[in-house]
Amino acid sequence: MDYIHGEKDGLVFKYIIVVINMEEFTQSGKYWTIEEDEQLNKLYNNDLFNIMEISKIHKRTPGSIVARLFHKLYIQDKILARGYSEYIVSDIYKEICRKHRDQRELQRENKLKNTENTENTENTENTKEYVIKINQNQPDLEFKKDINEIKLEIKELKTIIKELVEMMKAVYDFEDV
Repeated sequence: MDYIHGEKDGLVFKYIIVVINMEEFTQSGKYWTIEEDEQLNKLYNNDLFNIMEISKIHKRTPGSIVARLFHKLYIQDKILARGYSEYIVSDIYKEICRKHRDQRELQRENKLKNTENTENTENTENTKEYVIKINQNQPDLEFKKDINEIKLEIKELKTIIKELVEMMKAVYDFEDV
């Protein structure tokens, strides 16, 4: 690990430089072993490593390190993880988010293609029921999230419209006087 030492306004600081590439996350998605959990405990709680350093050692994404720390009750909230605030503004975070977004988009496209292919190849009542069952058993969480956000925005718009109507009534009442 590389370190930067410095002093500013009488405060001494030490930054750790951790360079991570997406290709390094070879353990991503794999089950955690007992040895990995023990090492995570030691690195985070005893050696006081931050999530970026631990992710490089464990070959897992910093987000998965945070999730495991939370799962093991070493932290109570992800934002409390050592190094989390630096991680969420890093290029690697942006790259991971972009990769996940692309994967979700590809999954949606594949779902649509599979649904269209199934309906086109066998246009029977059973096939349509089967497709509906798949969609019901595997709801698109992003879609539901979008719907809830839209509902909240509609509620806000209704409130704003009510306020505007009241203001317009007040203006008309004032002009009538």
